[in-house]
Amino acid sequence: GAGLSSFDLASQTWQTVRYPTLASNLVTDLAYDPARQRLWAAATYAAPHATGGGLSVLQDNTWSNYSNSSGLTAYYNDVRSVAPGPAGEVWSGAFNWNGYPNPPPATWQGVDAVVNRFDGSWSHLSFPGDGYVSSVAIDSSGVVWAATSRDGRYPGDGSFEPTGHHAPTGGVKVIRGHQASVLNVANSGLVSDDVRVVAIDSEDRRWFGSNRGLSIFRQPYRLYLPWLESSSGATPN
Repeated sequence: GAGLSSFDLASQTWQTVRYPTLASNLVTDLAYDPARQRLWAAATYAAPHATGGGLSVLQDNTWSNYSNSSGLTAYYNDVRSVAPGPAGEVWSGAFNWNGYPNPPPATWQGVDAVVNRFDGSWSHLSFPGDGYVSSVAIDSSGVVWAATSRDGRYPGDGSFEPTGHHAPTGGVKVIRGHQASVLNVANSGLVSDDVRVVAIDSEDRRWFGSNRGLSIFRQPYRLYLPWLESSSGATPN
């Protein structure tokens, strides 16, 4: 990776920020908070020594970085997505992993999807075995929509998770505060549980891109979502 570059229209010049001013040179996602004039950058670590990674924020021409040592939960600071919330909080998507069984047992389901929240202090929700959080978006009512992907790779060597050991649920996590429900193929019209990207347009329609096409939820949104952690299998922290 080469860091983060910006183009100045007035001077017609490029400027580039790199590690260690930035959390890592491998930037995975960007999000701008216009209300607070903050630019957030998600980043993953640099191999082979797992250097850097995490979240960076630019405010008042000053960069600040957050990592596992700050309270972020992400395997080796591998953060895949970021989105600022309406109250000044920021949400980020990652995964966590507690060791790779060798050989993997038939019951092993892979890495755990993680949604982090930072509002001055860190908290997170974990979704066991659901891969990684590939994309995060927030609607006009402050509800967080987190896409999870089932092609989570084994972090040790970059290979795919073993055949037959896919995430058990996947789909889209719908989060309000620290409570979550899940949208998946089984309980909604979602076309696939392997969701790669989520976006919300000016009409508050939710768009989900997956390995099998595009799904959309239009307003009014009437799917029943019990705001209970027990409904989703989420593990709060």
